[in-house]
Amino acid sequence: MLIDPMIYSHLKYATIDSNNSDYPHHQGPDGDLVAKIKNFQQRIDLSTRAMKNLQLVLEFLREYHPRSLSLYNLLNNIQSNLINEENFSSIELFVNDPVRIKCVLLIYSQITSASTDKKPTKTIIRFYCDEKDNEILLSMLKQYIPEPTTEKILIKACDQRFSLIVQDHFRNLGLSVSYIHSCYQMSYSKETIENQRITMKHSYPSDIAIRPLSIADADIVNDNWAYKDEFSLCRIKYQIEHLPTLGAYCDGQLMSWCLTQYDGCIGMAFTKPSARRFGLQSLLVTYLAFELLKYQEHIVDFVACDNDISLNMMNKMGWKNVCQMDWIGFVGKSNKIQ
Repeated sequence: MLIDPMIYSHLKYATIDSNNSDYPHHQGPDGDLVAKIKNFQQRIDLSTRAMKNLQLVLEFLREYHPRSLSLYNLLNNIQSNLINEENFSSIELFVNDPVRIKCVLLIYSQITSASTDKKPTKTIIRFYCDEKDNEILLSMLKQYIPEPTTEKILIKACDQRFSLIVQDHFRNLGLSVSYIHSCYQMSYSKETIENQRITMKHSYPSDIAIRPLSIADADIVNDNWAYKDEFSLCRIKYQIEHLPTLGAYCDGQLMSWCLTQYDGCIGMAFTKPSARRFGLQSLLVTYLAFELLKYQEHIVDFVACDNDISLNMMNKMGWKNVCQMDWIGFVGKSNKIQ
C-alpha cells in the first residue's frame, strides 16, 4: 500500500527565535522570557528529506516511552505506510526545533462518511513534551491554532499533567469543554504477550471461529461502540480494511471483536452479552497484540477509568498501568465557532 507523498508534504518545522523582534515575547511563570514560535513555512516532501526528519521526531519520542507511546506509534504507522490519507482532510506535524526537539505537536482534521464536500468539521490535536517544557507547548498552540477553524476540537490522549493548561488555553479562545473522558494508558510487554498466548486457557464453544473482521462488520462494531459519532463509521471501515483486527464468530454471526486504532493501540473491544464468560475478549486481545508485535515494539490500550470490568481483566492478563490520559472535547457557542 502506497501513500501519496503530497498528503504529508506539508509537515512543518518551527523554531524559537528569541532574537527576532518581529515575534513578540511573553513572560513565563519562571520569570524567563519565552519566545513565540516562528514558523519556517517549510514544505517537506516525505519521500526524500522529510523521512529523515520524521525519524528524528520518532527518536525523540522513543526517549520518553512509555508516556509517549501513543503518538510514537501513530507517527511510526505513518512512516511505515500502515495508514494513509483516506481519513484525513489535512495533517500537519510541528516541532519546536528540528535539532533540539522538546515538543511535538500533531494537528489533523477528519471528515465524516456522509460528507459530500469533504469539508473538515473536527480538528484533532495530539502532542508530547516534558512537563518542564509546558511553556513551549503553549507557545506552539498559540502560534499554530490562533483561532479554531472547525466546529469541534478534540485533544486526544492528553497526558493529565497538561489537562488544565490545555483547557485554559482553549477557553481563552472562546471555546467551552463539551466532555472529558479520562482513561488509563495500559502497556503490554512482548514477554507477557508471548507467555500469555502460550499459557492462557479458554473454555469457549467449539463452534466459535476466530478470524479478521470484514467490511460487512463495520456497522455492528460502530453501533456497539460507546463513543460512536459522525466520524466513527468511516474510521472503522478503514481500520478493518487496512489494520489488524480480530473477531469471534458463531454460526457466521459476529459475537466479539477488537480492532487496531490509528495509533497502534487495541480498541473498540466488545463482546455481546450472550457470548460473555467464555474468555473470548482475553483471547482476541492477546492474539491481536501478538499480531501487532510484527509492526511495533510496544502494545498500548486505553481503558476508561471507571471501567472496572475491563481493568480487572487486563490486570489479570498482565497489562501495566502507565499513566492517566484525558480526551478533551471543545466546542464553540451553540456548537459553532464564532
